[in-house]
Amino acid sequence: MWQIEDLWFRYNSDLPWTIRGLSLHINSRTFTGILGPNGCGKTTLLDLLAGLLKPSKGKIVFDSRQLESFSARELSRYVAMVPQDFSIRFAFTVQQVVEMGRFPFISRLGGPSREDRKIIGQVMEELGITHLASRPVTMLSGGELQRVAVARALAQTPRALILDEATSNLDIFHSLSIMSVLKRRMEEDGLTIVAAIHDVNLAADFCTDTVFISNGRLEAAGAKSELMNGRIVSRVYGVNAEACPDAFGDGIQISFRLPKEDPAAKGPTEGIEG
Repeated sequence: MWQIEDLWFRYNSDLPWTIRGLSLHINSRTFTGILGPNGCGKTTLLDLLAGLLKPSKGKIVFDSRQLESFSARELSRYVAMVPQDFSIRFAFTVQQVVEMGRFPFISRLGGPSREDRKIIGQVMEELGITHLASRPVTMLSGGELQRVAVARALAQTPRALILDEATSNLDIFHSLSIMSVLKRRMEEDGLTIVAAIHDVNLAADFCTDTVFISNGRLEAAGAKSELMNGRIVSRVYGVNAEACPDAFGDGIQISFRLPKEDPAAKGPTEGIEG
């Protein structure tokens, strides 16, 4: 779905490159986890994939078209995004915020159709926020607000969904619930998902593909079954890591610790936060 060729990006000429010569293919109908240490360029890469930033050099092709050829409204019919820090300052209700996901399909002078309302109701039920429908979003907890953000994105009925640390404010139950909803959407509806994920083991559970980035460069990309191992995790994160079967016997988990020979190790070299 995305083809990235020799991608370079920096925020201005006085700063180092945040993305450095990155080439990558992201296939449709996959759940791709973007992994790497803080500041390695994960958020910047997602913003580039979403068309929020333009490459300094190189190109991004989405669905056989140059990404830059899409207007913002046109692209919003195909790609939805859940940002890392989702916030709304005005006291819209949860129902109204989720309805915003249907804006790309509603005429400027019209309102939500019966089909729009059906979609909105379904995603709110999926994310477990129906009971919050009339509550102002300014009165939600961080975890509740994040579920609203995911619901709004799914209400767009996108072909591709980009998420930046979408479960970072959630407890274990709701993290697993959201990831399960997303994986089911991939398997049943063919949704393509690209997600920056802080929790390596959450990625090991739910992703089909993984992309490891370090200091803006691609370290490895491919099927999770081939790449989710101690050797790669150790190299990217600067820790000692080992992969082993999880306690339920249907997947793998990564165990990790600081290197014994250097308990004060600072970890991988960090670039500009992104």
